[in-house]
Amino acid sequence: SAFDPSEHALCLHLLAHYGRSTDTALVVTTLASADETIETWNQVSVEGDRPSIGIVDTTSEEQSVAATYGGVPTFFTPASGDLERIVMALSELSGLSPPTSGARHLVFRSLTPIVREAPTERVCRVLERISGLRTGTGLGLFGVDITAHDHATLAAIADTVDGVVWIDRTND
Repeated sequence: SAFDPSEHALCLHLLAHYGRSTDTALVVTTLASADETIETWNQVSVEGDRPSIGIVDTTSEEQSVAATYGGVPTFFTPASGDLERIVMALSELSGLSPPTSGARHLVFRSLTPIVREAPTERVCRVLERISGLRTGTGLGLFGVDITAHDHATLAAIADTVDGVVWIDRTND
């Protein structure tokens, strides 16, 4: 069965654990809305001891606009497969919230919808191109539903990252 990495907020939990209050994070949502992501972020992190976030939302009705929700800068793009607009929105966000003394992290709560809509090679090229948006000590956290992709796709995505954390859901 499908395992949605954003459903359990895996990337947000990792960001909350390893990020610092002086850090910033650019978060792309492909399954959960900006509102749901902010709500989840507030649940999994401790205010005052967490990175500030900016969001690129590919799920909401509002399209191609920028707004601020609860102090969180948010850009809306038409679809998760619209890589050009996602890259432009990430670039805009990175200009709005440059890290002060901390790191800048890059988070895709789930890459699966993007990979479903765009060729894997193109997604990997874009991931390599935007990796420069995070700073040297910044994390790149990319959620992937491994049950939704073939081995070649998973291997191609794994080649673009520094490491892979496998999480397996069991009935135990």
